[in-house]
Formats: sequence, C-alpha cells, structure tokens
Amino acid sequence: MTDLEYVRHGPFRKKYSMFNEVMCQCVEADVEGYPLISRVLEMEGMEEPDVLQRPWPATLLVPYEEFRELVFSLQEFKTLPILENARMAAGEPRYFIAKCFSGTDRQVGDMVLIDTQGYDYARYKAPVYALDSV
Repeated sequence: MTDLEYVRHGPFRKKYSMFNEVMCQCVEADVEGYPLISRVLEMEGMEEPDVLQRPWPATLLVPYEEFRELVFSLQEFKTLPILENARMAAGEPRYFIAKCFSGTDRQVGDMVLIDTQGYDYARYKAPVYALDSV
C-alpha cells in the first residue's frame, strides 16, 4: 500500500496581478507581512486563511525571477523559458506547483499552486502551505 500525497493550499485567486512594480517591491521588502511572497495571494481580511487540499500535482522548479512573475503577474508561460521547458517536459499539466529554487533564503522553497484551466498562463493561483503524505 502506498502513501497518498496531498498539497495544502489557500483559495485560488483568478487572474491575480499586481500592475505596479513599486507594490511588488514593497511585498518583497515586507518580511513580517509577507514571510513568503506567495502569501500575497491570500485573500485580504482573512485572519486564518482557508486551507484546501488536493492530490499533489507535478512540482516544477523555477528561478526566483520567473517565480516572481508567476506570483505578481499574468505572464504567458512562453515568456518564462525555464518554467515553460519544465511544463512541457511534464506533459503540460493543468495543475502544477511552481517551486522557487534560487534567491535569498526567504525565497528558496516558496511555492505556488497553478491551475491553467487549459490556458498558457497562470489563470488561477494559490499559496502552498504544506505537502503531506497520509
């Protein structure tokens, strides 16, 4: 019998984007308010974020520069070459986790769950809280 693996994540945000670079830089600088930049995807006003669970999808490793674009904007995957190559190699999954592998200690390991809904950009995205085996 094998263990089932799940990802715990926050609610999905549809087409979430920050259009102001200064705001993005403020999130990156606010270590107390956003210990991980993926936490900007949490719904505002929630004291305790809703935690959802789904089977653990493919995990794609991306550098911080591309991870940042996934969190803050609606870039088409083809403009993020490392992510696009990993996504194509994984069979173009509808759901996947983008995991940051570079940057500062705070940035390495940050994860966001992506639901493409069949599009070539991160149509829905949610912060990842944990990966579990049960």
